[in-house]
Amino acid sequence: MVWAGVQGLLHYTPENKTWRQALMQARYVILRVLMEVGIVTVMHTTCKNDGKADALITLDGSLIETKGQKVIGDFLCKLQVYKSHGDCETARVIWQKYATVGSDIQPDMLKLRQNVILRRQPGKLFVQDNTINKSEKINLVSYPAPHSGMIDSFADRFRDDDICELLKTVNIQQATYHPDSSS
Repeated sequence: MVWAGVQGLLHYTPENKTWRQALMQARYVILRVLMEVGIVTVMHTTCKNDGKADALITLDGSLIETKGQKVIGDFLCKLQVYKSHGDCETARVIWQKYATVGSDIQPDMLKLRQNVILRRQPGKLFVQDNTINKSEKINLVSYPAPHSGMIDSFADRFRDDDICELLKTVNIQQATYHPDSSS
């Protein structure tokens, strides 16, 4: 959850100070609560391998089941009590205190966000291998991870179907999804 809180900074827009995903904001809030009580520390550093800016996240695992559980439980209970009493404004103030991303927070969270963006990895793409039976011998065929590998995998799997020709003609850059279309 701590790592997800740091990665959640990818979903924060500093220009208008908004979060694009509520779940990522919640993970960041949990990170900040744990940082406030000293269970988690985040420090800016430089990677020895490539010399680029990085972050070091330290978590005292021995405190998770004791202090950490109590702190998070108390925080969520406090929010729930305010909401249950209809005092949403106080709950919002408390939430915003922890959801704020700024340079005045130690460590500098905007700088940390830049480090996260710098270190961002492309999304994982699952390309399924195929088995092919050639003269009573089963061969495993693996494919590269880019989109072309996925198309080749499907084409080999459905080689006898008309879908093979369709898959070969698909242009990934122009493919779009329209949930409201009837086709």
